[in-house]
Amino acid sequence: MMYLDNRMSPELFISQAEMADKTRRLLDGAPLRLVYSGRLEPMKGAQDLLPVARRLRAQGLRFTLDIFGSGSLQEQISAAIREAGLQAEVTLHEPVDFATVLVPHLRRNADLYLCCHRQSDPSCTYLENMGCGLAVVGYGNRMWADLSRESGAGWVTPLGKPEKLASCIAATDRDRAEIAARCQKAAQFAKEHDFHAEFQRRMAHLARASGAPLPEDVGGRG
Repeated sequence: MMYLDNRMSPELFISQAEMADKTRRLLDGAPLRLVYSGRLEPMKGAQDLLPVARRLRAQGLRFTLDIFGSGSLQEQISAAIREAGLQAEVTLHEPVDFATVLVPHLRRNADLYLCCHRQSDPSCTYLENMGCGLAVVGYGNRMWADLSRESGAGWVTPLGKPEKLASCIAATDRDRAEIAARCQKAAQFAKEHDFHAEFQRRMAHLARASGAPLPEDVGGRG
């Protein structure tokens, strides 16, 4: 059974007006807005964020990268931003509240989720960013390779190669209509797999497997 863990409930998803604003900005050619959110740890590939940013700048791409999170690589990333002179493009944020700060920021101020995850864990970050209307460009771990095929919501690059991620982003930037289309697909797919819907599917699956009746209020929204 495909079970996509996430914390998204209906009120958190990107609105039609926000999606229209995102699409308009993309088609107008404004700088591409990248974001990473999560633990700043080697297994999450956070060490590849700045190499990607350096290559994007070297290719002349107009972009910003917001990094949300903390972890063992936090100081290293902060120092690398200063050493590379990327303060105008890259901002390292402290951890913020998911529902009241991060989600509104993603919905209104980001276009692409940059995912350097090297491990294939079923991370909720994919669905949560997609639900905010972000297409995903990420390493082809088993989770994202399968999810990208299922959703059509982004691009897959070779595992552990930041130069390939940067090249993919630069190529993608030349087709803003395609980015906008994949943002739409991301939001639609995520809305079909919100927390309540996934919980209900999971309980129904367990009921079928065990032969037990499914209580009427399991997975309810009240």
